[in-house]
Amino acid sequence: MSSAGQFLFDHCAECRRCCHVDAGYDPLEVTLTSIERERLGSICIATQCSYLGDSGCSLGDRKPFSCTLYPLSYEPESRSYWFDVECPLMPEYLGQLEDGTSEASRHLRQCMQAIHELEHLDSDFLHDNRRVDTAFFELQQIPNRLLPTSSCEMNDFSLHANLTIASNEGDSTARVGYQSWTAENLCVDSFHHDIAYYTTRWDALCPYIDVSEEMLAMAPRPFVVYAIPPDSAFGVPINDRYGLVNTGSADFWNDARRQRKFKELDKLFRRFTVTEEVVAGNTIGVEDVFAMGGSHFADCFIHDDEVAGFVDYVQQLEVLVIRVHDHDGTLVLTDVSMLLPKYDQVYGSFCQWNRAFKNRSPGIYACLLAARWAARHGYAFYNLGPVDGYDYKSLFVTHFEPIYALALTPPDHPLVLDPTSPLHIDFKPGDLNRKYRSGP
Repeated sequence: MSSAGQFLFDHCAECRRCCHVDAGYDPLEVTLTSIERERLGSICIATQCSYLGDSGCSLGDRKPFSCTLYPLSYEPESRSYWFDVECPLMPEYLGQLEDGTSEASRHLRQCMQAIHELEHLDSDFLHDNRRVDTAFFELQQIPNRLLPTSSCEMNDFSLHANLTIASNEGDSTARVGYQSWTAENLCVDSFHHDIAYYTTRWDALCPYIDVSEEMLAMAPRPFVVYAIPPDSAFGVPINDRYGLVNTGSADFWNDARRQRKFKELDKLFRRFTVTEEVVAGNTIGVEDVFAMGGSHFADCFIHDDEVAGFVDYVQQLEVLVIRVHDHDGTLVLTDVSMLLPKYDQVYGSFCQWNRAFKNRSPGIYACLLAARWAARHGYAFYNLGPVDGYDYKSLFVTHFEPIYALALTPPDHPLVLDPTSPLHIDFKPGDLNRKYRSGP
């Protein structure tokens, strides 16, 4: 911890030098990854960054990776790490690198793993960012002795959250992204007819499941992981898609067919009461989730361990709970979504509705309520989840996002030999046992 009770990067909100360009200097075009360009367009700092607020960067966790990387710089040709000598944080940062558990060491490892992923996914960004860094900053190389050297040290962080192995009475708990697991609770038994295979405990209710080499080494085979993040180096596109609603699109809300259907739904529910509540994920327990979706889980064969996986996933997130009651106070539906600032999304996890009201299309109405909430609160997208085979979702979809997955299996396993199995329905020929999108 830094002086005056502050963490190292707390000083950034006070300093703000990297968010300004001095008078007389050319404007600074912030380098963005391809995914960031889709979300942010461009960011050009002429004098002061437009995202700089009273408490620092208003983008929070969604700020560009080049900003997260600063005061460091990466040279892709030599694969070396440098720093801006004018950043007042650097003396303390370099001093902390002597301690592998310090905030600076965690930041460096996080950046190194992100860069490792970008080398596969967006190498042009790395070269562009280096050109900007050399033009604007006075750079000095970080001594090699301060860099992580072992493969464990190099890979213990993912792009947005750390992975740690911690001992707890002899059990090892691993973490990556929003997920934590042990060897005992990582996998859920799945079946195709009577053929057993394994999926993760986040499979049914969670989006964007991160993986790591440690996870893949730990899991039994056949092991299938669906919905790997679009900005991960792992996974291949499969034969399914996420349906996204561009909630800020006038074309979406003004479409004649949608307007007519939305008006019909509003009429059907006009005397009903809608409540919307945002809940901190770390206050939600397994019992709470079963209270909101227990009958839905039973109907859809969602395993108890997958409910526990949902609770694990939302510990650092917020959850939107929408409920609708009729005029007598009868609960008509409960819709539960995760708020994902990183992807500018509201993700629909599950909806439980009272079948006595099925003639009013409560599931479709829940989608409308969640899309409206997302639009009102500035989220760019409402994610309907996988859409192939769910025709009712077509009313909402404005565009699709590919779903990435991986399947690790012995080549002679019965699941491979059955042409009707998920390995053949979901995956393209040649993609079994392929872990990375572009090479090893």
